[in-house]
Amino acid sequence: MNTVIRRESLTTWHNRTLAASYANDLASYLRDRPCTVGGNCQGAAIAGELARNLVFNAIDVQGFIAMEWIEVPALPVQATLLFGAESKDYNPFLRNIDPWPAWNRLFVNPTCRILPGGHGTYFRPDTISALAGEVRHALALPKAPAVSDRSALAPETIPQTVATRQHITISIKCAELQAGDDVLAVWECDASVLPHLEVIVIAETATSGQLLEFRAPAIAGSWTLQLFLTNPLHGPLTWNVDTLREYRITVVDEQDTTA
Repeated sequence: MNTVIRRESLTTWHNRTLAASYANDLASYLRDRPCTVGGNCQGAAIAGELARNLVFNAIDVQGFIAMEWIEVPALPVQATLLFGAESKDYNPFLRNIDPWPAWNRLFVNPTCRILPGGHGTYFRPDTISALAGEVRHALALPKAPAVSDRSALAPETIPQTVATRQHITISIKCAELQAGDDVLAVWECDASVLPHLEVIVIAETATSGQLLEFRAPAIAGSWTLQLFLTNPLHGPLTWNVDTLREYRITVVDEQDTTA
């Protein structure tokens, strides 16, 4: 994709449009054949959207592999995340980022593996065997259990406009919450492929409902919000409903609301 659209101009819409085209061609070919979907760098984001489309087309997606990219969509599958030991711009562990809270909620039983070398070096004769070994390892992992059929959250009072970094409270009708459940808020901006993620811990449950408190992104713009009912031990619990449900919210600069 980086040969077609400059990275700073790339949006989630571009990835989803291309992935939908790929899925349309692949679904009729795959039919009842199981598959694993993966991608490298910006291709991982497209691969994630492709896997999402294939799951909706009832294709048996047994796993997902993302190399050198952490901005990928939630998927109800076993995921393997690959990064280079010397990849300072892409390996989150070299940038003091802890991706596990998000990964444990975006995927089912995620695995992270480290490749020798830095970004763009993994297909050379001296490193390709290590990459091939990690792909074989990913393919050998057991398929994740089916997505839960539990009741999805039913959010109410979703605001249409919020200020940057504003604290937001959303009322939800109480689903069948269990110990360890929480909510992953995924914000995606129309002008970017970099989502804003926040884990919302559900401290107490009530039969009458629940309040979710979280914070708006720090960048103004037109955003889409998704709320995934999750559990760090099981990943997304009601993915089929949550991934199709989006809320359009305009985020404005904080100073504009106080002027």
